[in-house]
Amino acid sequence: MPLYSVLVACDSKYYNDWGITLLNSIKYHNPWLNLRCHIVNPNNNNKLNFVTYTEEQISFTNDITRIAYLQAARFIAVSKIPLNENLITLDADTICTRSFSQQDFSTLFKKQYVMQHPKEPRWLAGLVTFGSNNFRYRYAELLNSKNIKDWEWGRDQEVMPQLAKEFNFNPVDKKWIAIGKNKSNSAFLTLKGEQKETDKYLNVYKGYLKC
Repeated sequence: MPLYSVLVACDSKYYNDWGITLLNSIKYHNPWLNLRCHIVNPNNNNKLNFVTYTEEQISFTNDITRIAYLQAARFIAVSKIPLNENLITLDADTICTRSFSQQDFSTLFKKQYVMQHPKEPRWLAGLVTFGSNNFRYRYAELLNSKNIKDWEWGRDQEVMPQLAKEFNFNPVDKKWIAIGKNKSNSAFLTLKGEQKETDKYLNVYKGYLKC
């Protein structure tokens, strides 16, 4: 039987502020999913007993490099997981809003699905699928083609379009993820930028808190 997983990666503070809530919400609605969390520079974090954790310690030369690495850390972590594990990655500042079946979730791996900006023709890292092709390895390879000390903000988004043609990217259906508000009853809701500090969006997010 295929193994289906969700992977989240973040630093210690983001894990405490957002990651724990996301992992608990997935467990609440979809307890059959395998959950993974990769923490960069952990600091005595409260670990959930239903999550598989990996950790790393790394020093950064400046805040630009640090943020760039944290944005892409999930994709480095995915490249270390075998191909027989089908998984998606999510931003940590996301919440699961409802249950869905394993059969429905499995459709995310029929093609190479990547979240697309709702108003612009560009690919986003908010939800990315990793099936049995070698996309996870190629993505990490391109990320690491430049020394980490030279990474800049948005490194993950800079590299991703280079793979769109090779893997025939398809947009993730709106039933899976929404940004800011959840008008489509999406399974996941994510917040971007100032939305994480704006009541109009935070209240929608908090409305899905179940545990």
